[in-house]
Amino acid sequence: MSRPLAAGGNKPKPKMKLKIKPFAKPPSLPADFEATTWAKLSASVTAIQSKLPLTNASGAPVSREELYRSVEDLVVHKFAASTYASLSKMVDEHVSSQIESVAASAPTLEPSSMADFLPLLESVDRAWASHSDAMSSIRSIFLYLDRSYVIQTPNVPALHDVGVSCFRKHFAASPLRSRVIDGLLFLIKCERDREAVPTSLIRSLLRMLVSTSLYSESFAPLFLAQTTLYFREEGLSKISASVPVYLEHTHGRLKQASEQVNAYLDPSTRPELIAAIESTLVTPHATTLLAKGFDDLMDNKRVAELRLLFELLSRVDKLKDMKSALGMYIEEKVRELLESASSRKTPAPPLPSSTSTSSSSAPAPSSSSSSSSSSFTSCVDGLLQLRDSIEVMYKEAFSSSETFKAAVKAHFEIAFTTKTNAAAELLAKFVDSKLRASKATDSDTEKTLDKVLVLFRYLNGKDVFEVFYKNMLSKRLLQRKAASMDAEKSFIGLLKTECGTNFTAKMEGMLKDMDLSNEIVSNYTSWCKDPTREAKQLVQPLSEDTSKCEMNILTNGYWPTIKKSENLLLPEAITVHQKRFIQYYEDKYQGRRVEWVHSLSTCDVDFAVDSKTKKTLVVTEFMALVLIAMNDAGSAPVSMKTLIERTGIEQAEMELVLQSLSLGKKTEGASTRVLTRVRSGDQKQDKTVLLTDEFVVNRKFRNNLHKVKIPQIANKLEEEAEEKKAHESVKRDRMHTIDACVVRIMKTRKTLKHQELISEVLNQLRWQAEASDIKKRIESLIEREYLERSDTGKGYNYLA
Repeated sequence: MSRPLAAGGNKPKPKMKLKIKPFAKPPSLPADFEATTWAKLSASVTAIQSKLPLTNASGAPVSREELYRSVEDLVVHKFAASTYASLSKMVDEHVSSQIESVAASAPTLEPSSMADFLPLLESVDRAWASHSDAMSSIRSIFLYLDRSYVIQTPNVPALHDVGVSCFRKHFAASPLRSRVIDGLLFLIKCERDREAVPTSLIRSLLRMLVSTSLYSESFAPLFLAQTTLYFREEGLSKISASVPVYLEHTHGRLKQASEQVNAYLDPSTRPELIAAIESTLVTPHATTLLAKGFDDLMDNKRVAELRLLFELLSRVDKLKDMKSALGMYIEEKVRELLESASSRKTPAPPLPSSTSTSSSSAPAPSSSSSSSSSSFTSCVDGLLQLRDSIEVMYKEAFSSSETFKAAVKAHFEIAFTTKTNAAAELLAKFVDSKLRASKATDSDTEKTLDKVLVLFRYLNGKDVFEVFYKNMLSKRLLQRKAASMDAEKSFIGLLKTECGTNFTAKMEGMLKDMDLSNEIVSNYTSWCKDPTREAKQLVQPLSEDTSKCEMNILTNGYWPTIKKSENLLLPEAITVHQKRFIQYYEDKYQGRRVEWVHSLSTCDVDFAVDSKTKKTLVVTEFMALVLIAMNDAGSAPVSMKTLIERTGIEQAEMELVLQSLSLGKKTEGASTRVLTRVRSGDQKQDKTVLLTDEFVVNRKFRNNLHKVKIPQIANKLEEEAEEKKAHESVKRDRMHTIDACVVRIMKTRKTLKHQELISEVLNQLRWQAEASDIKKRIESLIEREYLERSDTGKGYNYLA
């Protein structure tokens, strides 16, 4: 097949082939090529080291590119090894001459100030800077050698490393090394002594030591040794200062150390430097700081200093000591508050003689009850403030540490355990005072009770609190002194959440009784007004009686035992209501029996001071009986003995009633003295009441209020008897609880060793019982044949 012709009819041209033929004679280098080239390069190296311009033999400038090409030619033509060796030798000789020159110019006298060290340090720094700059320029010219021969040949260091190695060799062998390090240490000491130092010079020299690997070998050990010695001496001299000052100083030193690391020290020094300061300023003085100033810092609420102390001690693993100090502080403060409340209690007066006509069984109408009230109020307020203060410290100073939170709880519990009965009683009284306070808002009361509940959780003897709180709750409800029923129910609800249903069952029963009483009284009032009742009635109808009466119907099982007055001589105005109510109640509730309790009853009595002035007196029922007897006597004086006969009130109670009515507050415009005591002689100012004392109605009675409440003077003996009875009740209940616990355990386990049984019982009880008390109850159970001793005599068997 024939090919087509090209355009125009021409034939295609044949392809051209290029042939490369070898030289007839191979080219050769000049005989002096290496020497000539190295001479040019060595002259340039010398010029760079001397900081002179780069020129050739004739003085004409030489470019670095030309020099670079010369190095490349040497390497290409297999002169790399000799070139490398010659360059290394030149660098070594130059460094040696530099170090010798600096050493020769250094002062021979021992330096004693910063000014003595600076010239030498600056000379070494200039020598290092000059050498570093020269090596950088030299490397840029010999870069081809560095990137070919050095990389391809094992165990041959790079040119930069050659420069550093040479400087290290000659500097380390020279006396300059020790003098430079001494100078650096001196400058750092001057800086610690608050002197201004050239930090840039220090930084440059330390970088030189790092680069030459002399930092960790020669400088760091001496620096850390100097640091330890310096701060050990400083700690011994500064610890005599106040704790806040010492803490601030230590914090400043740690901050300064961090700044030194950031400014000029190598970062690898930081851990050891900080550890050296901590081991000299913090660790050996931790116990002294806590013993000397922890309590003062807590008392004065020095949050910043406490936070600083916490941070410092956490650095050296001394927080355990701080927790112990906090625990001791809590226990001491709680103990002081509880003991101060106990010491303020007025001692009980002696019991009266059976033949005496005077009485000392009741205290004079003084501030004894108010001082007792202020004692528990100030005590619990102090506990709440202490708890709030520690809560603030826990969050702001102790970084909300869980271990510190557990320590606070544990030591509050320990502090309350040592005086558990006193603490429980004080908390119950405090809650009682808050729930009686009519001026406090519901929100304020709720906040306070929430705080009290925190302290309540620390109580080991919650059963003691339960007994006292029930007694006080009963008085508040019956005397109508509860400021808010919602607050009462709310707090009982909180107690129920904390301790369970059994703990608050009787308290809730009291509240139910009060609600039921209101309903019964309302129905009773309607019953009395009902015209359809049978014509034959046991008592006179309501319309014939002008007085009003309200009753509280109490269930025996819920309420504490209330003192009953059996021999009271009640006026007809009261007995008519009693008879009418008994008729209503027994008709409505078949089989129930009504018993009247008068000791907590209150009355509103109208008092006509004169023809123009009328007051309403809020008094106890006993006071009302006395006032009715005085009213029946007219203006004639009536003796205490006669009043006892006419009212049936016991002598001890009568003394308190007459003291309240005649020896109470005498302030102008706020008097509570409804009666006037008639007594002559030296005993006119005596605050006691005698059987022979006579009383008349005070027609000069002045009080700016229309409704005047006459406070009942407390009977200290009776209060102490109630407290004693409450503690005995707790003790009795605990005995029964221990019995039940032992029987329950033995019924399940059948047989147990003595120590195992004691341990089991202690784990199940809600309070911190004594092993001796448990042992007594075990003996009692053995006597009652619930248990028997095992054959070995080391344990017990359960008897079904």
